[in-house]
Amino acid sequence: MEKSGLPMNTIKKVAGTPFAALNYEISGVCNAKCPYCDSGCAPVYAGSPYLKAADFERGIDRLLSLGLIDTSTCVELFISGEPTLNPDLGKIAGALAERKIHYSISTNGSRAIELPPEHVKFLKVLTFSMSGFSQVSYDRIHGLRFEKVLSNIVKTLDNLFGKESWLYRRFMHSVNCSFHVYQFNVQEMEEAARFCEGNGIAFQPCEAFFNGVPDTIAYLRKELSPARLHQASRDLLVYYLDNLLKEQPSDYQCPQWNMLSVDEKSNIVVCCGGFPRNYPGTVVGSMFDLTADEINEKKRRMPVCGPCMGSGAAYWQHHRHTPAFIGRFPKPNKDIVYRIGKLLPDKLRLAAKKYLRRKMRRS
Repeated sequence: MEKSGLPMNTIKKVAGTPFAALNYEISGVCNAKCPYCDSGCAPVYAGSPYLKAADFERGIDRLLSLGLIDTSTCVELFISGEPTLNPDLGKIAGALAERKIHYSISTNGSRAIELPPEHVKFLKVLTFSMSGFSQVSYDRIHGLRFEKVLSNIVKTLDNLFGKESWLYRRFMHSVNCSFHVYQFNVQEMEEAARFCEGNGIAFQPCEAFFNGVPDTIAYLRKELSPARLHQASRDLLVYYLDNLLKEQPSDYQCPQWNMLSVDEKSNIVVCCGGFPRNYPGTVVGSMFDLTADEINEKKRRMPVCGPCMGSGAAYWQHHRHTPAFIGRFPKPNKDIVYRIGKLLPDKLRLAAKKYLRRKMRRS
């Protein structure tokens, strides 16, 4: 049952403190054709969909000057677009490295990434998003060439981390595989986990869902079209959903209220939860026209937040389920460095990280 009377954000972000995470869309399009993602179903983009490096630098400097971000902020170079399509990706990464700001990239693996070592130093998280581990599954979701994706993943790892030691890489970077679990690819998880283990990638399966707030709300309200519902019933695993939504606290606070999201036109947008381009009530305004206080206040009181919170869509999107049955699959990161790291006391592990960071800066 849909909840009503849920409060808007009551957790006030402390004035003058930067956002810990900034989602900055640098590509307004994606070359994958996922039927459950707004980017995959999007119409032809009008004009250039790619954020130019000069405009990105201008936007980052504006946010720095407003005090909304600083060098402690991690900039995620994506929302729902494919960042590797942007021809200025290298320059954008360089702009962040020059400002000593860490960043993360999520990619579908359709293109191999190559960045200079001085830019890789500030790459905090690299995520490969996979829709299965066969061409059959890829034909059903991403529509990409599966063997080419695997080749690009290996090339990317070699390009970015080939000369780094396992110890250095383990402490300084997080490389993950976000394996989207569907009804039809469960049997492919074991082979995917082995591939990840063999390449030093953390295998992180999670059950696929509607990567778009409007469809999520429509599904929860039982308003999806019969054809869309029929398709979802054959693809998605949602057996846990009723129990999950029962766990939502009455005073639940959406994490997006304390995150900052910017589209490829440098507009502040309500969140990175997934909305079609130009969806009503999602654009807060241009970062160049608003003050920091206006951004902080307006982004917490957007009209789309009410139905998203009330239907349970926000809670579902931020509590994605990890299948309990993955325990029998190979565990990634079983190398000796990982094992030792898990045994180290927290203080000693932090000291090791600080040592490696100092070493990185001197190199």
